[in-house]
Amino acid sequence: DVVLGKVTSGYLGDVSMILGRSFFMNSIVQIDYPQKRLRLLSNKAVKMNQVKNIKMRRQRASSLPAVQVKINDKYVWLTLDTGNNGGIFIKRSTAV
Repeated sequence: DVVLGKVTSGYLGDVSMILGRSFFMNSIVQIDYPQKRLRLLSNKAVKMNQVKNIKMRRQRASSLPAVQVKINDKYVWLTLDTGNNGGIFIKRSTAV
């Protein structure tokens, strides 16, 4: 017998699958948006302090992850939300 924890069923509309935070807790997740791929690595497989290439922090209001990106020679902080298929809002002065 297989023992499952924290499992539910239900209709989620167009969602194919939802994986919660506990699934990713002990993994490094590499997301390749253009190729539509995910790679899960063990925390022991990569020394993140040596390979990280962007700054990340928690947002004060929501505690969601935010990443620092460069847009038109200006650095801005944006929410990292892999479940959002919408756009982003930035100041016009940043976009121009």
